[in-house]
Amino acid sequence: MRIVTISALVFSASALLGPLIRLVTYPPANVSPGAVNNFIYDLVFLLWPMQSLAVMEVNTGRTVAVVVAVAANILLFGIIGLAVGISASRHFGFVVAYLLVCVLVSILALWGAGFSFAHLNAFALIAALVVYGATFWATARAVGR
Repeated sequence: MRIVTISALVFSASALLGPLIRLVTYPPANVSPGAVNNFIYDLVFLLWPMQSLAVMEVNTGRTVAVVVAVAANILLFGIIGLAVGISASRHFGFVVAYLLVCVLVSILALWGAGFSFAHLNAFALIAALVVYGATFWATARAVGR
């Protein structure tokens, strides 16, 4: 039970990274030149997959939309953390779970690029996979695996 709780907490905390990057770089157009801005946009897209819920801003206002999108991201990452904690009774479970997350994030990146490798931001994808890898590594260290 300790492994599952720690895993859910670590993953839930890591869910805040995407929103924090967006907060630091807001508004996006004023941050940096095009290539860096595209990298940041794509990285946040991959680290904060629930940000699309913020489109409800039109009806609810910016604050409510951001709170819902961030809370949904924390919930999503917490559920993933629970699943990782349950499946990670051995070191092999962490590896399999990380590979599954890599596949899902890669599919998300391809979807965001219109399923076109020409529009895929490989640097943002690699950076996101490294961040997710760090989350898995921190979880494994915290539970002693």
